[in-house]
Amino acid sequence: MTELSVISYNVRVDTTQDRAYGWAARREAVTALLRERGAALIGLQEALAHQRDDLVHGLEGYEAVGVGRDDGATTGEFNPILYQTGRLRLCRQETFWLSETPDVPGSMSWGAGYPRIVTWSEFEAAGGGRRLFLFNTHLDHQSERAREEGARLLRARMAAIAGSRPAVVTGDFNCESGSRPLQILVAPGADGLALQDAQNVAGEGHAGPAGTLTSNFREPLGPKIDFILVTAGVEVLRHAVLDEKAGDRFPSDHLPVLAEIRLRDQEGAGSQGANSSWLL
Repeated sequence: MTELSVISYNVRVDTTQDRAYGWAARREAVTALLRERGAALIGLQEALAHQRDDLVHGLEGYEAVGVGRDDGATTGEFNPILYQTGRLRLCRQETFWLSETPDVPGSMSWGAGYPRIVTWSEFEAAGGGRRLFLFNTHLDHQSERAREEGARLLRARMAAIAGSRPAVVTGDFNCESGSRPLQILVAPGADGLALQDAQNVAGEGHAGPAGTLTSNFREPLGPKIDFILVTAGVEVLRHAVLDEKAGDRFPSDHLPVLAEIRLRDQEGAGSQGANSSWLL
């Protein structure tokens, strides 16, 4: 049985505002953190195309999927999904916009400050076996309505795409646990989707700070706005917020979130195969 893990990480967009601690100064620290953890799946937020490429090149055995939020190609921030090609086979992937026209690149609605996207992928464990969906997002920082409507759209698309099959959500939600957007995602509904915060259902509990924001890359400031959510078919073995520093600073202004998970056997797997239990 293969043991793997999932990371959600806002790596901080490359901006001149960070001056001496911009991406060029942080790139190797971010790469080293991810390399050390060796997660099979990594959902990044705020990565520009060159930041995504830097990480893929610096992490041996990974490929990335996703598009820029501004044009559906190369412009603007990505929510890329990185995956280990030796452990997972990419089956399909797409991106949609959190707007009233979700299939229109660059579209915005509900007072959002920027275009917001969800990049999702379906994977199969190497050698065959059951499949897993990963949905990676970054909700708006400015508009509460945009966060709420974005959560509703994410949930609706998840139900349509993944159905009752195992799925994980990674993301910077720009809101805390218990806020309305998180409630929309985790509340029981007629769609049959049952999402939970991985931290709340981790068998070995939670390790690390309570929050995921930092103060000037130096100290955990909180609150927790970065999450990994899982559906009912996913067992969480361990959850952690990672607080490793490079010198006296964190590699990003967010701390990465990690979850080790296992797919539960489910009746009616059918075409997914009889030997269907694997760790992710």
